[in-house]
Amino acid sequence: MDRLESTTVKYSYFIDRLESTTAKYIVISLIYQRAQPLNMVSSLIDQRAQQLSIAISWIDQRAQQLSIAISLIDQRAQRLNMVSSLIDQRAQQLSEVISWID
Repeated sequence: MDRLESTTVKYSYFIDRLESTTAKYIVISLIYQRAQPLNMVSSLIDQRAQQLSIAISWIDQRAQQLSIAISLIDQRAQRLNMVSSLIDQRAQQLSEVISWID
């Protein structure tokens, strides 16, 4: 930005030193023409930044959904572990009953 400001100051000084209104107009037109591609690049950068912001928002939403899904999977795994533990207890009890009968 400092470079742009110093260039602007140089051009302003140069334009002020021109005596002809036509010469001033020509120089200002040339400066404007040079600025056009920079404005287009700046606009493209703004568009890309907006697209990246949208993409980041989408990724954040997906990450939240995945976090919720992982939490649900963890809850189900805990339930399965409890069921498995209950099955093991029943199997142990049945084994004890069978050994008592024999």
